[in-house]
Amino acid sequence: IYSNELGMGTLPKELIAKSISTGEQIACNIPCNHLIVCGVSNWAAIGLLTAVGLLRPDLKSKLTEGLTLETDKHILTTVVKEGPAVDGDTAVQELAVDTLPWEYHGKVLTEILEAAGLTKSV
Repeated sequence: IYSNELGMGTLPKELIAKSISTGEQIACNIPCNHLIVCGVSNWAAIGLLTAVGLLRPDLKSKLTEGLTLETDKHILTTVVKEGPAVDGDTAVQELAVDTLPWEYHGKVLTEILEAAGLTKSV
């Protein structure tokens, strides 16, 4: 059974029901103070950290320490191989985030880090 992300209860249930094919069944009823909508919650979290770091240069290094492609892949690999974590959507033990293969997730992560000035484009 799939459910909508926590915090999405901030949006009207009717909007979720109208916009998503299974929206009526999965609509969350738990609101939040500040909603961040993103295709993959990992990307939203990293985007939030990097955005706050850009707004607060004095905190940037602490907020973004460890936000690297290598660290992200190491964590995913470890939890899948030793966890044994599974993809949240497919329930398959694989290097994927929300059904997206590591290669795609890594590309988006790289784009976020480049936009924040945390890595150089190749």
